[in-house]
Parts: sequence; structure tokens; C-alpha cells
Amino acid sequence: MMKNKLQRDIILGIKAGNYVMFNRLIDMYANRLISFCYSFCKSKEEAEELSQDVFIKVWQNRKLLNENKNIDNYIYTIARNKCINHLKSAGNQYKIKKIFVEEDLYQANPSSLNDIIFNEYFSIAKEAVDQLPERCKEVYTLSRIDGLKNRDIAQRLGISVNTVRAQIVKSNAFIKNYLREKTDLVISIVIFFFYL
Repeated sequence: MMKNKLQRDIILGIKAGNYVMFNRLIDMYANRLISFCYSFCKSKEEAEELSQDVFIKVWQNRKLLNENKNIDNYIYTIARNKCINHLKSAGNQYKIKKIFVEEDLYQANPSSLNDIIFNEYFSIAKEAVDQLPERCKEVYTLSRIDGLKNRDIAQRLGISVNTVRAQIVKSNAFIKNYLREKTDLVISIVIFFFYL
């Protein structure tokens, strides 16, 4: 409740043109936003610049802020759009694809859009796991899904820790390649939602 009241006060202050409240918003979100942008572009300088652009846009559109809504979704939606536009303008389609095969994007700020993307991504990843050779699939499932340590997997299956590691590396490589080939649909969904 306190957080909601504080957020409401900050939004009302920003709408009124209060720089002190705007600076409070920056203090609250700056580090998280830089981390979020970094998950897209993998460059600290670009992430800092993109996060500054987000705050500039929030300030420029401050009259549109709604004090009755959570500002998180608004800020992160602007950030996603800025990051995707940045990558597209840089002509770096590979990076756009790559962000969807890395988990940190989905952990940074879950939202309904991310849920849609993640569900599509997850179903493709599940297809990839299902196509692994039987032993790789068994090792991968014990490691990534059941959360067992390599040592425990080795003992359970009667194989060496090095074999476990090799199977996981092999599985990861196969899944990543599979995702790269199959995630054009996911990218299309994202671009569609970003430009509605």
C-alpha cells in the first residue's frame, strides 16, 4: 500500500512538472532499467544511453501518465520499444533473435507481453528438448528441469561428471541452434505487439 501511495505521489508530481519527483523516479528505476536494456544490447554504454532515452520520453509525455496505474509496465514497455528500435536501426537482426534465446529477458520484468513471448519460446524450447538423443535428454532434464548438480546426475546415471558436462554442452548447443532456426515466429509476434 505504501509503495502504491509513493508511486502515485511521484506520478502526480511528475505530471505537475516537479523535477524532485522525477529525480526520485530515476533513482528508483535507473539501475534496473540499465540492466533490462543491457539484456537486449549487451553493451553497458548503449544500455545507459537507452535508459536515459526512456526517462526523457517519460518526462516528455508526463501529462499522459496515469496515477492509478502501475508505472512499471509503462516504463518497461518504452524500454523494450527503445531497445528493439535501436537494434533494428543498427541493422542487427542477429541480436534481436539472440535476446529471445536468453533467459534474463524474461526474468527482468515479467508482463503480459513477456508471458506471450515466453510461452511461445517455451513451446519451441520444449520441442527442441524432445528431439535430443535419449541420454542427452535424460541428463539435460535432470540438470535444467530437476535442478540436480552434475555430481548427483553422474552418480544417479552411473557416468562420469565429465560425461554429464559434455552431454549438457551438447544439449545446449542443439537447443540454441534449434531456437535460432525456429524463433522467427516469436520475433514476428514481438514486432507485431510493439507496433500495435
